[in-house]
Amino acid sequence: MKYISASDLEAFLKTNDRVYLCGNLEKKQEMDWISTDGVEIGISHYKHFKADIPHYHMSNIEYNFILSGESKIFLIEEEKKFHFKENTLFVIPPNTKYASKHQKDTKIMFIKVPGGNDKIVIGDIGEQLTNWLSRW
Repeated sequence: MKYISASDLEAFLKTNDRVYLCGNLEKKQEMDWISTDGVEIGISHYKHFKADIPHYHMSNIEYNFILSGESKIFLIEEEKKFHFKENTLFVIPPNTKYASKHQKDTKIMFIKVPGGNDKIVIGDIGEQLTNWLSRW
């Protein structure tokens, strides 16, 4: 059996915003992870309010479980906004263009299937989306 201890995870997240717990990682990280094929699991810790760069995944389904805090998601092509709080699971299908922002101290466990770096950044997002991302 392989595992990652709570103390190792907490110590790593004190100085890092994101940790991969398992996957077939192309970019290595300082903390040990469990090597797996077909899935990546990690935790993002937004220590301060943060807006992520709008993007989409070509082949990954992304499962997100909010461990603590709050997140707002904007589906760009559908022009739909969502507000998710602690203990909520939301799923983003492949090729779904989205923007996200997160309250201070939000922690999200993410699971990407099949895994791998397939993120495509969206270039010109326009003034309206830029403004939405700039504030809670």
